[in-house]
Amino acid sequence: MHMLDGYGMDTITLAGSLEAKLSAMKAAGFSQVMLMARDLVGHPGGVESAAQAVRDSGLRPTGFQVLRDFEGLSGHLHDYKVDMAKSMLVMCQAVGSRVLLACSSTSRHATDEREQIVRDLRKLAMLALPLGIRVAYEALSWGRTV
Repeated sequence: MHMLDGYGMDTITLAGSLEAKLSAMKAAGFSQVMLMARDLVGHPGGVESAAQAVRDSGLRPTGFQVLRDFEGLSGHLHDYKVDMAKSMLVMCQAVGSRVLLACSSTSRHATDEREQIVRDLRKLAMLALPLGIRVAYEALSWGRTV
């Protein structure tokens, strides 16, 4: 067993293309990778090509990050964030990640009304559930609510 089995690395820590990052991680002995949405949406071959590169790498995605400013919004801003969450969940599933990371809202447009925040986070969990994806929530110290 290589000494880094069971350990992963975040793609944000390396420079270069997604394929170069994945290759470097694999060569260093890592078995897991933390991905960012921009790894897929910014890929020159498109999202499916990027997802295929992740699957072909043999690295196990430990998480897909990060859904920001989801909870506490209303109207068209809420609708936009729901669409964003759905897209991120599809990408999360495409790379084989079972966890979507979401962080507490820092938006000045977000309410601090607890009932709405709970309702929004419950909605996010219910969107993830049919896909077999869990949501990990990071309470930011500078967020509107923690």
